[in-house]
Amino acid sequence: MAVMFMPRMAYAAEIQMGSGGMLVFEPCELTVDVGETVTFINNELPPHNVMFADYQELSHGDLMFSAGESFDVTFEKV
Repeated sequence: MAVMFMPRMAYAAEIQMGSGGMLVFEPCELTVDVGETVTFINNELPPHNVMFADYQELSHGDLMFSAGESFDVTFEKV
């Protein structure tokens, strides 16, 4: 019963890094609302990280080397 009362994350999308064996993020463009979470998944061509030029607090500078590794980014402000 306790699970029913836990806050839920609003997921906007999953982004595959290295999709199709290429150095791309799929999808390459995405619009999210405040409070939504995007999951970045290391796919076929590691290593990967994600850096936001104007929002360092959202960046994930550590390289992910294993396929399937993932991390979430929640967008808390406009």
